[in-house]
Amino acid sequence: LVAISVEAGREEVEKFRERLALTFPIALDPEKRISVQYQSYRYPESYLIDRDGRILSRYIGPRDWDSPAYVERIRRVIAGGGVGAAPE
Repeated sequence: LVAISVEAGREEVEKFRERLALTFPIALDPEKRISVQYQSYRYPESYLIDRDGRILSRYIGPRDWDSPAYVERIRRVIAGGGVGAAPE
């Protein structure tokens, strides 16, 4: 899991990370280079990417990532198995 901030500065990102006790990396992209590369212009956007770097799914808007459907789908990808149907 990697997060990318396109609007907040380093100090804001660190406060956000501390407030939520996040342990994954948060990259800064103030020039929005990654947004252009992935054609990502609506935030938040999330991508499910397999071990080979292929984008399996693109999610626009917030999601309940703790829901059983998402947890199971992510576990299948981590295990190298099929992706299955995307949760609604």
